[in-house]
Amino acid sequence: MAARFWRLGGFMLGGNDLELAEIALLNGTTRLDGAATLTASHVPISGTLAALKDNDVGSSCRFAAQAVASAGFFLHWDMGSDVEVDGLRLAAGAAEQRWPKSLSVAYWSDAQGWVYVTEGTGLVFPGANTWATDAVAGVVPSTWNPADRGTGVTLSEGDLYASSSYFHYAVRSLHGVSSRKCYWEVSDLSGYSMPGIVTAAAPVEVLTPEGAYPGANAHGWGYYGSGVLYHGAVEVLTGLPTIGSFSVMSFLLDMDLGTLRLWFDGVDAGLMASGLVGPIYAFFGSGASAIATCRANFGATPFVYVPPAGFQAGFGPTRLLFPTQGAQQLRPARIAAGLAVSAPVPAFSTERTARAQMARDVEFGGQARIWGTTKIKGTPNVPTKARVVLQHQRSKLPVRETWSDPVTGAFEFSGLDASQQFLTLAEDVAGNFRPVAASKLVPEVLA
Repeated sequence: MAARFWRLGGFMLGGNDLELAEIALLNGTTRLDGAATLTASHVPISGTLAALKDNDVGSSCRFAAQAVASAGFFLHWDMGSDVEVDGLRLAAGAAEQRWPKSLSVAYWSDAQGWVYVTEGTGLVFPGANTWATDAVAGVVPSTWNPADRGTGVTLSEGDLYASSSYFHYAVRSLHGVSSRKCYWEVSDLSGYSMPGIVTAAAPVEVLTPEGAYPGANAHGWGYYGSGVLYHGAVEVLTGLPTIGSFSVMSFLLDMDLGTLRLWFDGVDAGLMASGLVGPIYAFFGSGASAIATCRANFGATPFVYVPPAGFQAGFGPTRLLFPTQGAQQLRPARIAAGLAVSAPVPAFSTERTARAQMARDVEFGGQARIWGTTKIKGTPNVPTKARVVLQHQRSKLPVRETWSDPVTGAFEFSGLDASQQFLTLAEDVAGNFRPVAASKLVPEVLA
């Protein structure tokens, strides 16, 4: 479904506050939210909304638990025009206690209002300031592949530190990419280190004069420590910074354009290669008859330099939090359910309004709303129809009453005062479960 407005809500917290480093809205593997206007229902208590889309997992945005617990809490994207969002990637903040356990996605339909797309549940904390790496959310960072290396290559530190003893031996990354824009870094390079990129056809061991270093053949490009870029065993570019003059070398691989750029300590050295066709792998070897070393960061830990806008902060396969099909996919339906006939205070005015209703609207009415869903807890949670009663938090006076949607479990109370707190009481239509209450809810202002 293509829509201009998208939002996240329904966060269930595992601890106190909510803190995230990145929220990436995707179509396939393409990030769409870079130029979107991001707003929130509540002001962050630390960080800024900009941190959620700067491709830097080292910066984050944090919201108070009380704000997130409100039925009116949301994060809202104005994409500028209709776009189709079919996935989401998250990156965690500094603490597991501030990582969400679940959330929901909705888009705006002029005909239907806010429409739920799906719900993400069972989100696993990936570690502080890193992209989610569990089976249902985020990017699984690559490592060097212990099963795809020459016999003269040794690996350590979780297969991220590589040492090559001779230019005949190299190692390829565990994962390759065929699309999207990726960013990763290498460091701890010795004088003969030769990092680069290759296709799947590049050999990792060649005991002949041509060797297996990156750039030794037409299947790859490799940087040599004297400041030279090799391709097909030919020096295609010279005058690059030499090893010892920088600490971190950054790879900017744009498979959408088929190009590679290199940074040296955050300084753009320009276009290195073009016409790349995937899958492309990271590659490392020695450029001479000597030991060479390299430590790679493919996104498992924070990067030293901030990736440019539009580049995925990491190198590895992308996992979509919300697949276009699957067990957690909910059929779109209108969020705003019609009020029950017995509702004491309709959300709209009638030709003849009872005095009690008028008084209640004067006391509790306004331009805001409370919305949510009713579900039977399980794996995954199952939407269900329920009778939902809205009460004033302090006085416990009944304010509204409705039935949630039988397909999505969605309900909404509109025309509420945003300066007051309310509670909802949901009753199972079949009477098989005890009523469930949510208290201290703050209505959101109507968009």
